[in-house]
Amino acid sequence: HQDIKPENIMIDDHGKAWVVDWGSARFPDESKQESTNQPFKSSQREYRLSERRRFLGSPLYVSPETIRCEAIDSSSDVYSIGAVLYDIIALDTMVKASNYRSAIRIARTGRHRSPIETTLRMIRPEQSPAFNALENLWKNCTSLSPEGRVTDCSEVAEHLIEISEQLD
Repeated sequence: HQDIKPENIMIDDHGKAWVVDWGSARFPDESKQESTNQPFKSSQREYRLSERRRFLGSPLYVSPETIRCEAIDSSSDVYSIGAVLYDIIALDTMVKASNYRSAIRIARTGRHRSPIETTLRMIRPEQSPAFNALENLWKNCTSLSPEGRVTDCSEVAEHLIEISEQLD
């Protein structure tokens, strides 16, 4: 998808989530590129890192490898889902920046506060196994290394279902 963010996740009348705005997406049957240095044609905003390096996506939710213009795959979407999870857990964005250049710099390094630090004033996480499970899922989605992340978005969904069952 390459642009997962809260604005691109819609909930229908039955509570089912839908990812929208597939303008930046690459699909598995397309030829695999070694690098994303060449921007995709889409309506998505293109961010310039330098004269030759660009990426597509939203700086608050994009993966570090996307910002570094490295080869990307579905693990980049897993990272973005993790950034959205942070929003849900902490009621705030994972990347705190005053402008997009600062957001890019922060996202590239992965120096984020844990959502538990942000929400400690509101709840007692030690009393909520579901909260702890959500935070662990966030950590497993937002590893700086793609190899350290949850395998794919289907696995994220499975974990979210398990966590929701803890709430029943």
